[in-house]
Formats: sequence, structure tokens, C-alpha cells
Amino acid sequence: MIKTTYDYGQAIIKESNQINFSLEFSEKQNFSSIRDAYAFYLKKILIKNSKYVLLDADLGTVAKTNDLKIKLKKRYIQVGIAEQNLIGIAAGVAQFKKIPIVQSLAVFLTGRAFDQIRESVCYSELNVKLVGMHSGMTLSPDGATHQTGEDISLISSLPNIEIYSPADSHQLKLILPKFLNSKKPSYLRLFFPKALNITKGRKFYHKKIQIIKNLKKINIISYGYMLQKSYETVNILKKKGIDCGLINLHCLKPLDYKGILKISKKSKILVVIEDHNQFGGLGSMISSYISEKNPTKILSINSGDKFGKTGLPEENLNYLGLSTNKIVSKILKYLKKY
Repeated sequence: MIKTTYDYGQAIIKESNQINFSLEFSEKQNFSSIRDAYAFYLKKILIKNSKYVLLDADLGTVAKTNDLKIKLKKRYIQVGIAEQNLIGIAAGVAQFKKIPIVQSLAVFLTGRAFDQIRESVCYSELNVKLVGMHSGMTLSPDGATHQTGEDISLISSLPNIEIYSPADSHQLKLILPKFLNSKKPSYLRLFFPKALNITKGRKFYHKKIQIIKNLKKINIISYGYMLQKSYETVNILKKKGIDCGLINLHCLKPLDYKGILKISKKSKILVVIEDHNQFGGLGSMISSYISEKNPTKILSINSGDKFGKTGLPEENLNYLGLSTNKIVSKILKYLKKY
């Protein structure tokens, strides 16, 4: 029995996640791994529907889909650590009226294979499904090379593609069928740590904003894992006498521009929180649109223009200014100006 930084959030010593590939997910859990939820729900869909082909870049252990090799047979293609080739093969599969699901670490899938995604998938408008595992800045045990603060900027710059970023396991269950049934190329952004099912019990509309806490004069917009930090931030600020609304934007492309405009008209200040570089992320998208339609004060909280570090997820988020305490401090400092 060994304990490593992969065991972040675990109260007891257990087998390291590096060698523990068993699926640990139940729909009854309120605090769960979105990675395990992805494997759990994907298996149910793939076994029942022969139109899907799963392509893997030697990440079946991370995605916890290795056991599908036997059940899917020829519909499971192991390409190996060759992301560019992976996309080329997926594009070929798509031309034979099958729907390829491509999975790899987000940083390698979107960065290393960007040219192939651009030319072979988006330009050709092929229905390829890209699944980016461990996106954002929380895969800190593996260091900066495995963290992803550029994927939204890269992928959103391409025409003809959709981007989804579920905030927790419950929302993944709702988004996964929509993601797979879309006729367009699509990118699904999944994160590393376990997370609270914040979206459970909330109204969900495909490609629309999701209200987590009712709109106020100060409203926070977030997505993915950072909705966890945003949720904590709202609760802390409320204790300080500052009421904030909270909005989850699970579909990053196409953006719900009407919903964002509606929020801006009711807001004195908008706060956008994301685990992404300050350039080309959601903060940039919203600022660009709102500046034209309804100029509103916007505080964009992101990883800045820097790489992360190696360590525990919470340590890295703190270094990047994305821990709950750092976010609260930034908002309070900003509010003093206005």
C-alpha cells in the first residue's frame, strides 16, 4: 500500500490511483469522480449501439475503459501514444458512417493533434467525438506538461465544432448522450479531482446557461471543476454579507449569448472563473461579446499567463490564484473599487 499525490482528497491510505484501475462509481454518490462516471455511462451506451467506435491513445487505464476491448471487439481501436495518427484514423472511421469517440489526455489531444483536428475533422466537418481527460490545472501531480490551460482557446477557434464542459458526474450523465448524438464534431472537457454534484436538482437545458443560485447584482459564471470553487466562494461571500448569483456554463460553444446578455443586464458586476489561460478562455469570449452588446464591469479570474506546478491539486490552484480563498480575496479587492 502506497500513498502518492494522486490520493488527494482521500482520508485513508489506499492503493495508489496509478495502479488502481477498478471503476469506483455509483449514481447514489453525491461526491464522485467524473472520470469514473464517464466510463460508467459510456459503457452502457457503447454496448447497446454499434454505430460507435472507441479509439484510444493508450489511455484506457486512465479512462477506465480497458475492459471494453473484449465486449466491443473491432469497435475498440488501440492506436497507442500517437495522437496525430489517432485523429487521422478517427476521421477515416467517420467517413464510413460510424461515430468515432476519441479519448486521450486533454493537453495532448488538443495540443499535439491540433492540425489534424483542424484539417481532418473540423474543415471536413466529420462527426468525430473528442474526449479530453484531466483538463484544466488540477492534474498537478503530473506537472505542468500534463495540465491544460489552452484547450478552450485552441478548440473554440475552429469552425464547426461544439465544446462541452460538465461540472460534475450528474451533469455528465445528461450531457454525454447530447454530446454523442450531435451531428457536429464535438469536444468533451473532463477534469481530474472528485467533485460534489452541485447541479443535481437544478433545471438543465441543453446548450443553455444553468442557474445554480438566483441572479443578484454580482453574478459569478463558471464551468467544469471551477464551479466547485465558485460555489464555495458564493457561500463564503454570503457570510460576509455579499450576495452573489451563480451560473454554470456547461456548453462553451455554441455560447448561450442570449442568456449571457440577460445576465449582464441584471448585473452590476460579472465575475468569470475558470481554470484556463487568461487569453482565449470563457472570460475573453464573454468580454468580447458584452463589450459590444451591453458594457458591464467584468472581473475575469483565471490561471493568468503562466504554467502550473507539480503538487497537490489544491496547492497548484492556490499558486495560480484559483483556490477558494484566493478567489474570495480577488473579488473583495475588486469590490472595494466600486
